[in-house]
Amino acid sequence: MKSMHKRFAEPDGLSVGNEKAEKTIPVPKEILLNILKELVSHESLDMKILWANRVACERGGMTIDKIVGRHCYEVWAGRTEPCPDCPVENAIKTGQPHETEVVDKYGNAWLIHGYPIRDSKGNITSGMEIAKLLILSPRTIDLHRLNIRQKLGLKSKNVNLRSTLLSYS
Repeated sequence: MKSMHKRFAEPDGLSVGNEKAEKTIPVPKEILLNILKELVSHESLDMKILWANRVACERGGMTIDKIVGRHCYEVWAGRTEPCPDCPVENAIKTGQPHETEVVDKYGNAWLIHGYPIRDSKGNITSGMEIAKLLILSPRTIDLHRLNIRQKLGLKSKNVNLRSTLLSYS
């Protein structure tokens, strides 16, 4: 049985399970990285943006040609120096991946991963930032509201939870 999935950016003849991929389709990194919902940026050792995907440009409010060459912390955090506990800076310093959660200037929570990028000799030449916007689903919020109501003994949905919580202050 032949595989129904197309292969992307892999050499011809790559084994897939017990089958051989008949044909590969080379896809430029820009196309692959621009379809992601995560922010992806490639950063120099001094934290300047070398390349950024569509989400990174949207978050920075700039086109790719305007964002490249600027410091990441300037574009995304409005800062003049690296962010405290920056996972990309830490990854570059330690040679190990790092992650942290941050809240941006708009109140959005992001999970940011930093990775060191090495050359063929193993030297760290740059860093990679991959950030995901953290979103709570409505179902999760409803579950937490229900749990709070139960702990407070609020049986009726007619009792406003917010008003009840504010009355405790």
